[in-house]
Amino acid sequence: MLKWKSLSFLSVIPLLFSCEPLPQDPPDEVNIFIDSPAKTLTKGLKYQLDYHLEGEYNIHNLTFSSSNEDVINVTPTGEIEALNEGSSTITLSYKDKSKDIIFEVEEREVNQTYLDLVSESKLTNVRLVEDDVSAPLLTSIDESYPEGEAKNPLSHEEVETIEIISIEQPVEYGDAFLIMLDDISIVMDLGNFASECFDDGTNYGQYLSEIYQTYVPDRELDVLILTHPHADHYGGYPALTASFDKINYIFDYGYQDGSAYIDNVRLNYYSKGAKYRSIYDVTHGVDNLSSRFYLAPNAFFDWIDTGLYNPVLTSSSLYSDENVTSIVGILNFNNFSLLFNGDLQGEASYGDEGIDGEASLLENNLNNPLFHQVSMLKVAHHGSYLATTYPLLNKLNPQIAIISAGRPASEESYAGTYGICAGHPHDQTIERLYNYQERRETEVYLNYLNGTTHFISDGLTSLYMHGSPLKSNLYGAWRSEVNYSIGDTSEMFNEIKDTSYYRTCVLGL
Repeated sequence: MLKWKSLSFLSVIPLLFSCEPLPQDPPDEVNIFIDSPAKTLTKGLKYQLDYHLEGEYNIHNLTFSSSNEDVINVTPTGEIEALNEGSSTITLSYKDKSKDIIFEVEEREVNQTYLDLVSESKLTNVRLVEDDVSAPLLTSIDESYPEGEAKNPLSHEEVETIEIISIEQPVEYGDAFLIMLDDISIVMDLGNFASECFDDGTNYGQYLSEIYQTYVPDRELDVLILTHPHADHYGGYPALTASFDKINYIFDYGYQDGSAYIDNVRLNYYSKGAKYRSIYDVTHGVDNLSSRFYLAPNAFFDWIDTGLYNPVLTSSSLYSDENVTSIVGILNFNNFSLLFNGDLQGEASYGDEGIDGEASLLENNLNNPLFHQVSMLKVAHHGSYLATTYPLLNKLNPQIAIISAGRPASEESYAGTYGICAGHPHDQTIERLYNYQERRETEVYLNYLNGTTHFISDGLTSLYMHGSPLKSNLYGAWRSEVNYSIGDTSEMFNEIKDTSYYRTCVLGL
């Protein structure tokens, strides 16, 4: 068990730049502001000072100093390292102007494993707040209750760390996630066909198996979620069956489509003792099931009814476009929340005239307290323009968004564009993520720019991120060349806006 209890942090507010030439230095009367600082730091952790100047200026002459360098070390870029328990004043200065702020460093037990996990990661701008989560039911443990209820969660101890891994896909489309809450393991969708290969020759199924076996060496998976029966969400099932001897709980879309998944996963593991739950049953209280499933006293799923789930397990889908049947759920952990939604979209891609998945989701949850704004959004349908509409974004108001999509083939075409600009995510979706009405400072991450992407947090105040070396060629990382492979480097841009992909495909520059 990890022993880190709290992390205060200060996020980075990006400077705004105008098109007019700016002076090299601010005028003498410049004011220095510190934005919503957290004044208590934890020994052994690093923070980024959040500041700005009045006006839009080059700030290369702004300096930082610490009154007690034994307690706090501050770099020229405003990164703070909390060294020892005590107090220190940090002074931001420009010419004769300065701003002081006092920080307290607290001695808290910080697990070295956690420090190792975040040491090479980016401290994101995300500020975790209680408004982003549903309140847990605070009850005593009673094992006479069904497992997964508030009185009998899977783990009777609170979990202290979450790691969300969005796994790079070998071809366009595909969702595959592994989520670890301390030792609790969750697989959400399995990605593309296991037989597919990355550009560097790595077999996807083998790569997926290695990730599973690294994180879950005892070969026992706690929870599997399969959002809907499309091959780019379940095609990697051979990696699952090769990696896990036992699955404790299966939640899925709840009908008979997707025979390869049903035969090899649902029925196979059910015969070995897995407890099976269809999404309709848990959202409608069938057999006294609950729409909330407790992983630990401070971590639980809330299953959200879209109004489009199938009530009959033995029938086929009620809709020709199975995307609109995708499971929607929110994973809550302390102050952190993640909404996942498979390929749920607004307008159906084919057939099903008049079916709007996102509108149905919103209409069915107008007064549902479990459906709330979230810290992180798993963007639906790989960033398709048919999904992630303004009404949904204004309701969820995510601080961070992850898009799972493999690199499109060079012959891909869409709306008069070809190759990487023609595939998912569509530029309309990226624009909406950056411009919706209620938006917070949304950060957007994409697998074919960031590789297999890891998000790590204590669920209290902070969220860290790091990418992995890409395994397929890409367009838009830190060089402007088409199909430039960076397979042997871990240096990634952290946000889509930093890439030539964004400038070329979204802005059209």
